Amino acid sequence: SFLKRALLPLHKPRNIKYYHQHLAYCAVQFVEKDIDTVIPIVKSMCKWWPWTSSAKQLLLLAELEEILEACSSAMSHSSMSPADLKELKEMVARLLAQCVGSVHFQVAERSLMFWNNEHLIGGGGVLSMAGADVLLAPMLAPARRHADGHWNAVIERLAQNLLKMFMDQDPELFQKCTEEQQKMEAERSKRREATERRWELLRARAEEIGGASES
Repeated sequence: SFLKRALLPLHKPRNIKYYHQHLAYCAVQFVEKDIDTVIPIVKSMCKWWPWTSSAKQLLLLAELEEILEACSSAMSHSSMSPADLKELKEMVARLLAQCVGSVHFQVAERSLMFWNNEHLIGGGGVLSMAGADVLLAPMLAPARRHADGHWNAVIERLAQNLLKMFMDQDPELFQKCTEEQQKMEAERSKRREATERRWELLRARAEEIGGASES
C-alpha cells in the first residue's frame, strides 16, 4: 500500500527535518480516517527510530504524540480491538521507556511530557491509567532512576509525578512491579559480581603464567 511502501519509509532518511512537518501531517490524517493504520505507523516508527540522533528523536516524539492524540480521539467513535489496543500500548510503552532513559535530557523530558497530555491520559486515551498493567512495567525503572535524582529539576519532577500517578491508580500493581524490578536488579547485580570474579581469577592466572615464564 502507499502508506507502507511510500510514506512510512520516509521516517528513515537523515534529512527528514526538511519535510517532517508534512510527513507527520499525512500520518495523522491516515489515523484520523482509519484507526487501524495506527498499528503499522507506530510499528514502522519504532523500527526506524533514530537512536543515534537526539534531534531526530525529538521530531519523531512530537509526531508520535500527534498520532496518539488522533488515535485517542478516533477511539471515541471507532472501535479498536482489545488485542490491537494492547499491542499499541506495549509498543508505545517500550519506546517511551527507552526514551525516558535517554542520556540526552531533552529526549527524556519530551518523553515524560506525554503524561502531561490530557488527551492521552484521559479516560479513552492511549496512555490512560486504565492500561497501567501494560504501561508501568517498562516505565518503572527509568522513571524511578530520574525521580531519585536528576541534575535537571524538570525531569526529576516529571518522573516523580509519573510514579505518583501510577501509584495512586493501582497501589497493588505498583508494589508488585516494584518488587519484580528489585528482584531483577538483584539478579543483574549477582551476575555482574560473578563476571567480575571470573575476570579476577583469569587475571590472577595470567599473572602466574607470566611470572613462571619469566623465571
